[in-house]
Amino acid sequence: MEKMTIGKFIAALRRASGMTQKELGERLYVSDKTVSRWERDECTPELNLIPAIAEIFGVTSDELLRGQRRTDAADAPDAAARLKTKSDKQWRALLQRRTTHFRNLSLISRGIALLGLIAAAICDLCFTHALLGFCLGLVFLMAAGISQLCFAASARLHPDEDEPERHGDIRAFNESLTTTSVSVFALIGGVLAFTLPLLLVETYYGLTTGSWLLLGLITLAVALVIGHLVYVLVIRPALTRRGLLRETAAETAAREKKLLKKFLKIAAGATAACLVLAFAAQAAGPRLFAKPEEFTSWAVFEDYMRTTALLETREEWEGDGYTVEYLPGGYQVLDGKEPVTGHVTFLTDTITDEAGNVLCTYPVCDSISLVSCAFDKSDDGLPVKVWTQDAMRRGYGWTQSICDALYLAAGAAWVVCAAAYLIRRKKA
Repeated sequence: MEKMTIGKFIAALRRASGMTQKELGERLYVSDKTVSRWERDECTPELNLIPAIAEIFGVTSDELLRGQRRTDAADAPDAAARLKTKSDKQWRALLQRRTTHFRNLSLISRGIALLGLIAAAICDLCFTHALLGFCLGLVFLMAAGISQLCFAASARLHPDEDEPERHGDIRAFNESLTTTSVSVFALIGGVLAFTLPLLLVETYYGLTTGSWLLLGLITLAVALVIGHLVYVLVIRPALTRRGLLRETAAETAAREKKLLKKFLKIAAGATAACLVLAFAAQAAGPRLFAKPEEFTSWAVFEDYMRTTALLETREEWEGDGYTVEYLPGGYQVLDGKEPVTGHVTFLTDTITDEAGNVLCTYPVCDSISLVSCAFDKSDDGLPVKVWTQDAMRRGYGWTQSICDALYLAAGAAWVVCAAAYLIRRKKA
């Protein structure tokens, strides 16, 4: 083996052992800058450190001072090649161990984030404390983010000036760390977006499972779009400038931007259509989906309203043990056969034509929500339509269900477009 200076020999032994200057310095209780000065032959190690250095690298102090191992002359070239091969293998093994260790630590951050979601769900669904659930989940998410930052900072490698041949491996390793960290923070942001609807309810009330799922998917879809835009336009360029990510080619960036605009237009168009339909359903009100009773005769309509009023009165009094006797235009309440009240008339309302002539006088019923006459189609106002309270409740239920489905479809459009965009971008 060719004879070297002490510094160059220490550098060769360190590389062969797969150590960094920082790791060697920690074992010798000196700084990495001191080790770097040794290897550049700006100074030599103190004599009391020579045995410790020799022991770390498995050589003798004499070999360390001579700057070469004792070997036969014929074996010298082979020994140098073996030393280089061993150094490369140990370096790759070191990178693999650090990569695996960092990924395992990142799983801890992911687990903490998911625990935040579970804690929020328990507080909301089991104890109906939505705000407490959000705050508790936020604490877990902050812990996950801080942990991931610490893991990434401690795992990052810094290239040595004296080892330019390994700068590429170190850069690739740091890029893989950054990519993994970005995925962890994407998960944290997604969980945060999914729990945001818990802020929409009062302090001591919770969201139902269906409402939370619906609102959570919508906020998650919005967060995915906004988060990706922020990543592409702000975060990725900043990481690239710092050397933590490789620079994206101009052609790739332009293609990605074009693809992003395409899916944004599709998602925005689908959302606009869903919102317009939902607004139209709300504006139309429950009458659009409530089936009315329709009458083409005022006599039949009066009989229906009178019968409905009598049934309401009967249900009201007979529920308390009384009986109701029907009288013309009203009723009388009996306790057995003895009257409790005299003749009671119903509260009535009238319908007149455009000339002021009375077309109909009918009892007012609490169970009737709305009476509509078609004067714009006929002179006598017929047909007349009656919406009962039960029909209006069913119509309101249909209105809400349709609006919820449209909101869900809007959120699903963003999710589908985001997923399609990511798949197309990956294939491209």
